[in-house]
Amino acid sequence: DIGVLLKENNGSLTNDYVTRTIVRAKTLAIIRQLDPIRNVELIRFLYEAGQLTRNRNPLDLSTAQLQNIDFRNALYWNMPGLSLVGTHLFNASFDHNTLVDIDFRRSNLTGVNFTMASLRSCTFDNALLEKTIFTNSIMCKVSFKDAKLIDTNFINATVKEADFSGTELPYTNFSNAHLRSANFTGA
Repeated sequence: DIGVLLKENNGSLTNDYVTRTIVRAKTLAIIRQLDPIRNVELIRFLYEAGQLTRNRNPLDLSTAQLQNIDFRNALYWNMPGLSLVGTHLFNASFDHNTLVDIDFRRSNLTGVNFTMASLRSCTFDNALLEKTIFTNSIMCKVSFKDAKLIDTNFINATVKEADFSGTELPYTNFSNAHLRSANFTGA
């Protein structure tokens, strides 16, 4: 179905309102039916087809329930610019991955594991990160503006040029974290 629509619409599922609406509804329905492994494959397919790329009018997956997705094995994980805006990634795992320019704005990242991940130019603005783990991760130019970080763990993380302005940080743990040029204005 999606492959046919891609062909019929010159490789874009988001330029036409009707096509965009149909594809969003079908994709959300498919996500509900698939197991976590197949959902990772679906995300990869949509990304490789240019439909989940941050700067190319990405398909709206907001409200998609992507629980327990494990990107560790599936990610020959080079998907720079991946847009996961507004998704619910409960208990997902990105540990030991390199994430570049990933857009997690307005997402629910409760219980997500970023242990030993490398994050560069990723955006978590207005996201909910509860019991999220960044232990031993390395971050550069990451934005958490106006996000809620509740009981989030940054133990031993290296954080350079991060923006935490306006962020709520109850019970967030920065023990032994190395912070350089981090902005906590209004946090």
